[in-house]
Amino acid sequence: MVILAARAALAAAVVREALALHTTRRSEPLQSETRTLGATTIRDGVGWKLSRKTCQGQDCVVSEEMILDHISPNDVQAELDDRRRKLERLEQDVAPAAVDAHRTDSTKRRQTEQSLWLSGKSRQAMTNYNDVQYVSFMELGGQTISGILDTGSFELVVFSKVCNSCGQAARYDPALSVSHTQGKLATAQSYGSGDTFSLEAWDMVSIGPYPPKLQPFWEVTSAKMPVLKYSAFQSIIGIGPPETPVKDADEAVQMVMANISNWNKSNWFPDDLKSELEKTQKVLEAVRAKSMMVDTFGVNMFSVCLGKKPGSDGYLIWSDTAPLVKPEYFVRVPVVGNHTWSVQLDKPRFAHAPSSNSNKFEGVKLGCENGCGALLDSGTSLMALPGDTINELVRVTLEPGFNCSNLQDLPSIKLRLGGQEIILPPDAYIADVVDATVPEYLQSFVRMRKLRDSAHQSPGGHCDLMVMESGAATAHGPLWILGVPFFRQFYTTFEVSGHSKERRAVHLARASDTCTPSAPGDFQKFVPPTQLYRRLIHPAELWVPPSVHSALGADYVNL
Repeated sequence: MVILAARAALAAAVVREALALHTTRRSEPLQSETRTLGATTIRDGVGWKLSRKTCQGQDCVVSEEMILDHISPNDVQAELDDRRRKLERLEQDVAPAAVDAHRTDSTKRRQTEQSLWLSGKSRQAMTNYNDVQYVSFMELGGQTISGILDTGSFELVVFSKVCNSCGQAARYDPALSVSHTQGKLATAQSYGSGDTFSLEAWDMVSIGPYPPKLQPFWEVTSAKMPVLKYSAFQSIIGIGPPETPVKDADEAVQMVMANISNWNKSNWFPDDLKSELEKTQKVLEAVRAKSMMVDTFGVNMFSVCLGKKPGSDGYLIWSDTAPLVKPEYFVRVPVVGNHTWSVQLDKPRFAHAPSSNSNKFEGVKLGCENGCGALLDSGTSLMALPGDTINELVRVTLEPGFNCSNLQDLPSIKLRLGGQEIILPPDAYIADVVDATVPEYLQSFVRMRKLRDSAHQSPGGHCDLMVMESGAATAHGPLWILGVPFFRQFYTTFEVSGHSKERRAVHLARASDTCTPSAPGDFQKFVPPTQLYRRLIHPAELWVPPSVHSALGADYVNL
């Protein structure tokens, strides 16, 4: 049947080609088409050309037909006889080629699908720095600057060479840029690891596939941040929801006005409140005039995926269309926060893989009885979990015989995001730690518990629980922060959808070893033992963005 089908298809193609060759010698080329569905006909001395265009999304197929008249049958027959002779000579090769095509069809289809996500400049590498920081590069004022692509931040922050306390992060030199412009605003920003003082500035920025455009940013001129001593980055590239800075500035104005309203009840209020109102209003006006990175470059969708193997790089895919091209690979999860990449998290519990030698913790609940809120943050080195969840993790690590050499026997964390069940493997919360000394600015958050079995320690490190503790509540329950370990498991597409959360969503697919979306149905599969990795973590190099640090130290977070 395959051979007959191939023969018929080839014969039909030969007939079409003969007609096309005959008629194109005597006819005009087809006129250009618009994206409007329909047909166009052109009359010439040979016949009628009929061109139909069918579109779905951005993909269009043009089909052409020729309705012939005034054509000599002898001319057509001569063309067909010549094509049939060629067909007979090629026929002996059709059978093996058809069978081979039949056998390799699925392979070719997978290769074609994969090329959709591997090709082009839109796939930007995120260089791995000791498995705790991932940096990409952009052009700012003609200078190559590294930066952390952070879904938990919203603005571009650049460490300037004029900053004498910014260590090796101070790379950008405004004096070398012909397009650098200084603004009038100044701000102080707290990053948990320290504080920065920045001035408003503008310069030409280019990143990924996008040509240079004028972009506002904060130029750090002074900093007290010990982490800069170890940083591989020279900027923070915020790719959070773009309306957040305006929302924050507006809330600051409303707060001052509320204070003034309270004072007005006594028909008097302090002059400093008048000054504060004027200041916050000017800031709001200035922020409204600015454009965030995703707005500047018109980014409506982008994806983040980090390599599973220790030391492997990650990728950010700009203007990604993977969920549109292959929607069956993805699950769409609505964003529940007003101005953050946050989703609903439910029913976290322990689950052992079928290959595990133990099932002691199978089904143990990890809190969130009434749900939790989960923040997706590509710039945070670890996961942050509520205290009750961490206490259960500690119980696991205290079991005799548990260590980093038998990760396959540790329980995975099974949970639901937006109703979709997913599995996080044990190497998402366990690692080999080089030095048990956690930086002072993280000591109140990072939870570590040295495992008892020291016979299987990695050279230079000891096996340890490696997570952060979140004590904050949200409107959706206790706060989880899904940082770098999450993006090693899931190819995550962020749908910006302008400045409204109405259609904002994230699209999740299980990530392959090459950071492409895996086949549908892999969400519920346990990670095989061969893909569980021991990571060597340096606590001093951990990175926590300012928004996350603020959230970890708060009692309540407004997502």
